[in-house]
Amino acid sequence: MIVDDEEDIVLGLSRYLKKNGYDVVHETSPKKALEILSAEPVDILIADVKMDEMSGLELINQARQKNSDIKVIIMTARGSEEVERISYERGALEYLEKPFDVSYLLEVLKKIEVGGFKGVVKELGLVDFLNILNMERAIAVVNVTSAIGSGKIYFENGEIVHSQFQDKEGINALKEILNLKGGSFSVERNVKTPKKTINMPFSNLMLEVYARTDEEKVDIPFEDWSIITEEVKVLSDEVYTKLDKEINSIFSFDTNLKGISIYDFQGNTLYLKGNDYKSLVLEITKIEAFSEGVLELYNNQIIYIKRDNELFFVIEISNTSLSLVKVRFNKIIANLSEIIKGGK
Repeated sequence: MIVDDEEDIVLGLSRYLKKNGYDVVHETSPKKALEILSAEPVDILIADVKMDEMSGLELINQARQKNSDIKVIIMTARGSEEVERISYERGALEYLEKPFDVSYLLEVLKKIEVGGFKGVVKELGLVDFLNILNMERAIAVVNVTSAIGSGKIYFENGEIVHSQFQDKEGINALKEILNLKGGSFSVERNVKTPKKTINMPFSNLMLEVYARTDEEKVDIPFEDWSIITEEVKVLSDEVYTKLDKEINSIFSFDTNLKGISIYDFQGNTLYLKGNDYKSLVLEITKIEAFSEGVLELYNNQIIYIKRDNELFFVIEISNTSLSLVKVRFNKIIANLSEIIKGGK
């Protein structure tokens, strides 16, 4: 279901999604949308934030009262960090700032269909994000929300020291959270733990959790996990020149862009303009299922990390929303990757 009081938007999105095989109902009235939700099964709700009759955030609350399993995507033309935070706290799986690429919306819907966590860090799995907090030696709490309950994971100097989920605490609670099939998560920095129920190094803890869940057989130490890929060949002068020309043109059009670096799976630097994140990339290669992620720094700077087969791209940019970074740079990275692959 699509709900937006701008008729051209709901009609345009409806036509696009129908062409891609989705059954779509749409409404310009949030109150009428709630009537439909009471009478018909709806799997996914896509709602605008600012509507005269009722805000999209209030619509989420009432929709969840009628269907606790409904998946929610929030979109807005007047985005802010506060609205984004509230959206995720109320259970939204994705937050999109208009204008957005409709093909990206299609990707989001496909990923929601197969389950999985979405959060303030877009497209980053929960376990991936826990690994990054460990690498950052963070003090933080990760808030997790799902259809069956909510929980918290507390970090102190990068180590998980406490977890709670429903009536469970400690390792048992962490196991329950990591076994969830879907939901949303967000992070609050510099939040101290109310108690300590876990006293184990992060890598050992993750092994313990997976051993308890019996979800996978662990025959090698956690720190040795990696994906075996073909080695990237050294770039030729011709390919490097093409790459450099393309990246310089990107910089000329975006004054907020601070750096682009490209690495192969072994951590070799293929291209560097800005800070060198080789050590970070080498740590990320240990995360088996890593695909992409975002680090938000305190100076309004974003570090966007994207894996494309055996290549890792790191984008530094400031004063730009997460949604725009993802939509824009996924296309740029695909283009840069093609330049590199063409020179193999």
